[in-house]
Amino acid sequence: MAQNTGTKFIYQLECRVITHLANQWSEGLQMVLNAHQKHPKGRKNIEVYSTYIGDGEVAYLRVPVQNLGELDEWVTNPQIVIESVGDDERGHEALRRWAESFTWSSRILKLSEDGH
Repeated sequence: MAQNTGTKFIYQLECRVITHLANQWSEGLQMVLNAHQKHPKGRKNIEVYSTYIGDGEVAYLRVPVQNLGELDEWVTNPQIVIESVGDDERGHEALRRWAESFTWSSRILKLSEDGH
């Protein structure tokens, strides 16, 4: 049975890193995480998991949320990063470089007390 830590949902972003762009991926991820730590509307609790054993280079970004309305804040991710970089053009370029280093899919996970 899952232990309730106060988080009801997890927004999970699955990123399949393009192997030869792994450094570009890492730099972009650090930029995003740092921007969220510094910004007043940033998500301070983003968790990052990566493949330890298994198929390919896959990273999972998990954003705990209490309600689905909190996902509206995640949609502002590009603006948070751009403001952190301090320059609109440089911010867009940094996000573009990060985005070209992986393919992604996402899902919303719900805390389950009974496996359903």
